[in-house]
Amino acid sequence: MAADLSRARAAAVLRPQPPTAPLGTTVKYNPQLWGDNELRAIFVARLGELQRLLDALRNTPAGKVPQHILITGQRGMGKTTLLRRLALAVRDDAELAAAWRVLDFPEEQYTVSKLSEFWRNVLDALADNLETQGATTAELAALDAAIGEIDALPPPEQEDAALDLLSDWLAEHRQRVVLLIDSSDLLFANLAGGGTARKEQRPIADASATPLWRLRKTLSHQPEIFWIGASYQALEAQNHYHDAFHDFFDLCELRPLGVDQMRQALLALARVFGIDGQRGEAGAAALAARLDARPERLKALRAMTGGNPRTTVLLFDLFAANGDGNVHSDLRGLLDMMTPLYKARMENLAEQPRKILAHLMELWAPQAARELAQTAGLPVTTVSGQLTRLESEALVDKVRLPGARRNGYQVSERLFNVWYLMRHAPRRMRQRLNWLVEFMRLWFSGEELLAQAQLRLARHAAGEVDEAALDYSRALASTLPEARAERRQLEWSVFSAVRQHATDTRRALHELFDLDGDDRAYATADDYLQRFGALDAGLAQCPHAADALTEWIDAVKGSLSLSLAEKERVARESARLSESQYWELVQVFADERREWSELFSPTAATTLRRATLAGDFFPDCPDSRLSYTQSMASFAEQPTAFVLAVSLLAGKFNDEWLDKAVRRAMTLDIPDARAWRELGNLLQDQLARYDEAEAAYRQAIALDAKSAYPWNGLGNLLQDHLARYDEAEAAYRQAIDLDPDNPFVTANLARLLAVRGERAAATLLFRQVLATGESPRWTTNGMRALRLQAELWLGNRDSARLLLADLAQPAANGDAYAFWRLREQLGECHRLGIAAELVALLEESALADFLRPLALALRAANGEDVLAAAPPEVAALAEEICATLVRPASRAQSA
Repeated sequence: MAADLSRARAAAVLRPQPPTAPLGTTVKYNPQLWGDNELRAIFVARLGELQRLLDALRNTPAGKVPQHILITGQRGMGKTTLLRRLALAVRDDAELAAAWRVLDFPEEQYTVSKLSEFWRNVLDALADNLETQGATTAELAALDAAIGEIDALPPPEQEDAALDLLSDWLAEHRQRVVLLIDSSDLLFANLAGGGTARKEQRPIADASATPLWRLRKTLSHQPEIFWIGASYQALEAQNHYHDAFHDFFDLCELRPLGVDQMRQALLALARVFGIDGQRGEAGAAALAARLDARPERLKALRAMTGGNPRTTVLLFDLFAANGDGNVHSDLRGLLDMMTPLYKARMENLAEQPRKILAHLMELWAPQAARELAQTAGLPVTTVSGQLTRLESEALVDKVRLPGARRNGYQVSERLFNVWYLMRHAPRRMRQRLNWLVEFMRLWFSGEELLAQAQLRLARHAAGEVDEAALDYSRALASTLPEARAERRQLEWSVFSAVRQHATDTRRALHELFDLDGDDRAYATADDYLQRFGALDAGLAQCPHAADALTEWIDAVKGSLSLSLAEKERVARESARLSESQYWELVQVFADERREWSELFSPTAATTLRRATLAGDFFPDCPDSRLSYTQSMASFAEQPTAFVLAVSLLAGKFNDEWLDKAVRRAMTLDIPDARAWRELGNLLQDQLARYDEAEAAYRQAIALDAKSAYPWNGLGNLLQDHLARYDEAEAAYRQAIDLDPDNPFVTANLARLLAVRGERAAATLLFRQVLATGESPRWTTNGMRALRLQAELWLGNRDSARLLLADLAQPAANGDAYAFWRLREQLGECHRLGIAAELVALLEESALADFLRPLALALRAANGEDVLAAAPPEVAALAEEICATLVRPASRAQSA
């Protein structure tokens, strides 16, 4: 064996060894692969620690036992790189190189379980060093022969022989050696497990006989040997070699890099390995410009890496890519590459701290110890103690809790947390893609995320997005602010793409949306579209539409007024429609299109109808959040169409999503007076935002000074909510001047004058209401309700009774609009002082049982104690109605 080694070394001497060749690329796990010049250039973050180690060598005179050093730090903190840079620095310094021979070893000495094997490795490392330093063949052969003689000895004698050989050689050559022992903790653990009695066969109970104590004794008495090792943790953390090396080493702890250190490290990497095709100072300048343009990204990088140098190197390639669209696949590859490191980091923890860390990762946001204890099901004292330990090991950071004065904890290295979410996020979490969302929020600025979203939307529109990349689009949408239209557009594009391409739609949706939680609206949308798509088959059975089948189907499906259930009824009845019924329906849909065009604009109505036919908008959407999403996705850049969509939302819901939609509409540049008028109505009637309502009405007036409708709405607002009666009267009179035949405006002025005590003037106006209301222009339930009010004021009881019957019958048959018109008249009559007359009619009606809640509400509003004796369900509705009578809805007097 020794002869083989000698021949190999002799051959190597005949081929002079050049310096390590440059690798030309970043290295994450094997820094020994870097070329010497590469290492010199990129080593900028641990210069202080390097100087400390060099000073320790310089300040240890010959003959003095050195203070041995142990470098500690989490995996990836740069321990191996520091050791290698130290070796290079000693070699570069003539004085140090003359005083010390630096012996380095593989990072993990897996073959060493006995101290004899360790000293044998030291001798081999010495021989390798001599060889690279140009020792003669004779010198190498002599050392090889001596090593070979040790191999021939009985195992119990090999340890002393190897140590004696090393000591003798060092004394003879007046040399000192630095042992660079990476993974010292692993080596000590192996030696502790493989300890046996020495050749004197002393009992193992004698502590001084164990391998670790024998090693300590050697290091304590040999001035020629300087141990500079590296360890994942301080040795005191492991009991089986705690005693032997307690307080033995001077610790050099590698803490996480700060922001400035990371900047220098990144610039060094750019200088050596290049960025944007540039290396050297040009590469550093290019990266510096990018860092200066986005200073917050460096802080994000620090947050993601936790200041870990290895992770910084890993992310450098992603940083250099600058998010050009490959970030998704690059991130997946990066996280996969990190798996061995992060998996080992988790598995090295004991069960309890590992559990606590895992819960903290699942929660992502900073957590107080008490809340984390509840989640983990552990005593808070236990969790606090473990968090302190995890903090000392640089796995968690103590941070201020958002919106609180107390501190909480989060995982130090956010990329570690991202990795955990990618691999272990439970289904109950808000988003399966949380890991990607959180990474993107850290990595990109708001402007970059928006730019990516816009690029992604363009690719979706062009059909260029692979189904496999839909999760990136979905996650990208989640990073955008709630109020950005691109968020909803991207969400809806992903939803539509899934429905278009997936063979198992619901399963594919579950992969991208939390259908059981915040995204359940998309399950509703899928159900709706399945029913919507099924309409064609039934509508195609109509026997009278053969020559215009497409127009017939589009007329029904594109209706903005019919609900999906009503469209399904038309589809079911299509095969049995008579010709007259068919043409009547055709006319109904034509009239509807005309009415919507007049109410808003032909362009807006057409836009909504096309989106409805495409399945991108549900006029009768059963979910307010979904309606908001569709409006934002389809009409965000078409203001009048957006307001029309919002008005349909308002017809079914009055909640936060309507509020969001109206707030969005108020930010748009709306060119249409009718849209501003509708916004004024919504702000006044449903959202009680009166100042904004007034602004909307006045904007409508500014855009169309000849329309009576915004003046009427403004008058209602001023009268009913702002108590500015003179201004209200002026607004009504302006509306009457513009539209003298509009009975609603006339009635509103009559109501104002009546409340102010001007009965004669009010009576004259109510007579005018009845006269103008006979026009075919006013045949709606709203006009019937208005005539009912006028007849009651004028004392025409019989006429009022007939009008009440005309309203009550459709209301009893399920006409919600007719019932709403009845309800609004309660407030009007109450304020006009004619509530008793209306109560009498309600109680005398043939539908008195149906109308009883209305009658009771009016009586209660007049101070009568009538609700206690009523059935609970009747009393509840009456009480709800009664609460609205003091301040009636101002839309009561609008057409």
